[in-house]
Amino acid sequence: MTLKEHVWNDLAPLVTEWQTGSERYEAAARVAMWRARDSREVADLLLRAAWCCVDENDVEAERYYRRKAAWAFEAALDGFDTVPRGDRAVLTYLVGELWRRVGDRAKAHAWLHRVSTEIVDARAQRWIVDAARQQRDFPREWFAT
Repeated sequence: MTLKEHVWNDLAPLVTEWQTGSERYEAAARVAMWRARDSREVADLLLRAAWCCVDENDVEAERYYRRKAAWAFEAALDGFDTVPRGDRAVLTYLVGELWRRVGDRAKAHAWLHRVSTEIVDARAQRWIVDAARQQRDFPREWFAT
């Protein structure tokens, strides 16, 4: 199916005058997938949809988009060549933080624990390791915030 057909068949019927910001970012993420953009670009759009949900006071949609963003960032990290070596630690931290905010403590801990293995410049990236360590060590009640 062509991009034009996807837009007309899948997106156009959903468009309303009062589309929310999160719905617009979700549509942009779909278009990015149809255009075969990399997972990181799709993940970034889904994360922006989650941020919009905070302003829209839609907790369930926020968790939905955070999960989808985490999966897309994970896919980007799995495609080793798609993420520059210097960005891998930050994205690994971000995946851990997304899972923490969704409330999946096990996944959050696993991803935050991996941050130190992705460091390429110990001095410049020390803040990432420190942030991951702090998040990993938070008590259970700090998860899903």
